Amino acid sequence: MGRLLYHALDHGIDFVDSSAAYRWSEELIAKYIGHRRHEFTYATKCGSSRVQQADGEWVQTLDYSAAAIAPADRSLSSANEDRLHRHHAAPLTLLR
Repeated sequence: MGRLLYHALDHGIDFVDSSAAYRWSEELIAKYIGHRRHEFTYATKCGSSRVQQADGEWVQTLDYSAAAIAPADRSLSSANEDRLHRHHAAPLTLLR
């Protein structure tokens, strides 16, 4: 994993996307390329999930409560980060 991450940064990849849903990816990012943090933008996700309905259809649900966005704080901690890229964000008023 470390070689892949080093190779990506060495060849111009400058956006690293992760999520608590990807298990240990955040810890690996911190371990292998955390010292090169100035070279990439780090992104994670929270507040959105997919729920399968009884008919088999998948529906996206949005929840920006404190409990639902707590995984983003855990992601930052796991990746040894103090900042992240916000993507598909809720209106700011929902996050206050």
